[in-house]
Amino acid sequence: MEFVSGAVEVLSPKDVSLTFRVATSLEEEVATYQAWASSNVVDGVLLTDLVNGDPRPELVRQLNLEAVVVGPQPDDQSVALWTADAEAMREAVRYLVAIGHKVIARVAGTASYLHIEARTAAMRQEMAELGLDAPVILNTDFSQEQGLQATRRLLSLPGRPTAIIYDNDVMAAVGLGVAAEMGVRVPDDVSMVAWDDSLLSQLSRPPLTSTSIKVHEYSAIVVEALLALMDGKQPRSGKVGEGGLSVRGSTARPRASS
Repeated sequence: MEFVSGAVEVLSPKDVSLTFRVATSLEEEVATYQAWASSNVVDGVLLTDLVNGDPRPELVRQLNLEAVVVGPQPDDQSVALWTADAEAMREAVRYLVAIGHKVIARVAGTASYLHIEARTAAMRQEMAELGLDAPVILNTDFSQEQGLQATRRLLSLPGRPTAIIYDNDVMAAVGLGVAAEMGVRVPDDVSMVAWDDSLLSQLSRPPLTSTSIKVHEYSAIVVEALLALMDGKQPRSGKVGEGGLSVRGSTARPRASS
């Protein structure tokens, strides 16, 4: 919703409408682009959650729809803007290790998404460079239900992690509830780190330590790039913003290291 809010903030003063459509499959999404193009009701689109070999960038080019990829650049013909996913993951891992954590797990998003692949590669590499065992990573669809199940599974392990990184704020907030239900104290027994530093992260109890990628600002930059394309200009692809970490009450030194 922060991403949508940023888009609307840019588009509203320009009298440009945002059409939002939820597609439950790639086939449904492709059909939507084809319908939009044939009826001339849409001039540009934002492509999200790309995977390796994703057909959508080439499809929208064939349909003559201007497009900006929200994430890593899939090919040299696409305009793409991405956030510092790898850098943010590395910083989160370094912070947790610096305060004494050695067993760090992750409740991750969809494994095939390019930006999730970048986070996973960065986490594994950073932990290997720090001399730690490979992390337990449970992939989900980002939903509340799968976040709940993954957290319960991690906290039930015999050598459960002392810290968990989540790939969005919803799953991290649910994780707090699961921990309370299981009698696991946050941050005394397990530290938790959320993603994107949303209002939900800030209002949770305890407030969630979170990566500090500014989603609202990111959205505004992406939409400005799309408007430039629609105006016949050629914006550059590249990384938007820097990684960072907002430390709050959900993280602390593990008791064994106190």
